[in-house]
Amino acid sequence: MYPGVFFRLTARLLLWGLPLSAIGQAVSDYTIPQIQGSEWKSPLQKQTVRVVGVVTASFQEKGQLGGFFIQDPTGDSNPFTSDGLFIHHTAPPQVKAGFLVRVSGTADEYKGLTEITKVTAVEILDSGKNIQPTPLKLPVSSMAILEQHEGMLITIRQPLMVISNENLGTYGELMLGTSRLFHPTTTIDPNDADASGNTFKGAFNTAAVTRQEDLNKRSRLILDDGKLEKNPRPIPYLEPGQPTLRNGSLTESVTGILTYAFGQYRVHPTEAVVFKYAERLSLPPSNPKDLVIASFNVWNFFNGDGQGGGFPTPRGAQSLQELNRQAEKLYAALQALDADIVGLMEIENDGDDAYSAIATLVRGLNHVLGAPVYDYIRDPAEGKLFPPRDEIKVAIIYKKDKVTPVGTPRADTSAVFQRLPLAQTFTIRATGKPLTVIVNHFKSKRCNEATGPNADQGDGQGCYNALRTKQAEALAHFAHHLSKELTGLLLIGDFNSYHEEDPLDLLKASGFRLLTPHDYTFIGQSGEAGSLDHVLVSPDLLPNVTGVHVWHINADEPAVLNYRLENPPALYQPDAYRSSDHDPLIIYLEME
Repeated sequence: MYPGVFFRLTARLLLWGLPLSAIGQAVSDYTIPQIQGSEWKSPLQKQTVRVVGVVTASFQEKGQLGGFFIQDPTGDSNPFTSDGLFIHHTAPPQVKAGFLVRVSGTADEYKGLTEITKVTAVEILDSGKNIQPTPLKLPVSSMAILEQHEGMLITIRQPLMVISNENLGTYGELMLGTSRLFHPTTTIDPNDADASGNTFKGAFNTAAVTRQEDLNKRSRLILDDGKLEKNPRPIPYLEPGQPTLRNGSLTESVTGILTYAFGQYRVHPTEAVVFKYAERLSLPPSNPKDLVIASFNVWNFFNGDGQGGGFPTPRGAQSLQELNRQAEKLYAALQALDADIVGLMEIENDGDDAYSAIATLVRGLNHVLGAPVYDYIRDPAEGKLFPPRDEIKVAIIYKKDKVTPVGTPRADTSAVFQRLPLAQTFTIRATGKPLTVIVNHFKSKRCNEATGPNADQGDGQGCYNALRTKQAEALAHFAHHLSKELTGLLLIGDFNSYHEEDPLDLLKASGFRLLTPHDYTFIGQSGEAGSLDHVLVSPDLLPNVTGVHVWHINADEPAVLNYRLENPPALYQPDAYRSSDHDPLIIYLEME
């Protein structure tokens, strides 16, 4: 090569933003299906390739995916090879849907997505080309079907439901499913083929759990706004004037590019997605004669030093302003619940003096109510365990004109508990009848440091199921110690177990009746709904129960509506919605 030609070519490569290493490289022509291959990874990985395709969508602008998608206009008629491909390239030329382009670069895999990277040339050959979207239907028969359409323009024309909006405000994502998807162990017992069984050891029915898990995976997709930036503004998919895009909202169709990232198949829409918004549900009515009891996870209510300082805290609010916003939402929820006794979970374990979190919560609630309506049970373990086993604890608040505490509160200090069960006997003022409430918060399903039997056993019950089962056994002993005849007992709280899991089976086998409806109080990262919060009663109380309900104010609401200051200011409202990540349970007892 003559020196002048070399320098002119070098200058042109630099102008195009192309690496000097591109000079002299051998480039072979391949079709998109050849690059994709019929397996999970490209057979041409790390090889230099040249490919022709029609642009189906471009995401080259700042903050977007950093490239564009192309598709073979004819395909290879092989259902096992995808006809679409992602081109990781933001430098000129900027392309648009309908352009026919020829791209040179390196075939590669990025976190499970086949792509062309280190692009050395993008040539626009023509425009006005049209690719028809390929129809898909959920659930797919296998996850391989999605892999075989990776990078392609697809359309799903069937009703799809929003099943998780947790990442809507943070990453511009919604999870869509064929319907509300429940965690398998909500209805399938890992031990008993008949879910009414109370076996709490073994794994004789795990295959049924696994089948349901697989069906759930094949029944959902992520709707992704095609941006990489965190906290996109404006928040996608929200129509003007709509306060919330709740889980349960419906769309009739989705058209876009099917791709894969962060362990999930997702669709970047190329057409506007229209939703029919799910309505917020009102609190179920109660009989004025009923005693109302609630179970409410207050989502790490930490109050700093209790005097306006001490922020940021280990959990919860990171400033006094955030604490005030969090408290406003909790007060709104508690005021609406109007319960005579409330079991609280995830309140700061900082004692019960005037500056404690529980004192702050009750004082603020009474201020909102305009009278000293509520008091709280003093912590029987205060000063007895040092250091405390956990940063959070359970607590009980009660209406002073409805019930009267009898005797001293009791906590189960067994070594198996991180958050100690709290028991208090009350006398119902209107009738003089006794009732003992035990509030609980079992070990979570997070797998931090889980080993041996506490590791995930693949039976749908998650990590630390063995520990939770031991906690259930200890709770049963504690309850029997409080009432040898097992009478007048109400167990409430966050058991971190779904309906058919071992801890609840053990409690049922010990004599308690599980009354939680097959509803949901929580939605996990997989979009699967289920109830981690439960109500169990001793058999003698069963005739007194007139209703158990879930008030869906939190699990269905986008996290972006919470008290955090990082959220758009206009979205914050001092109301009950997204005051926590768990929905409260309400129990009605006719105690006359």
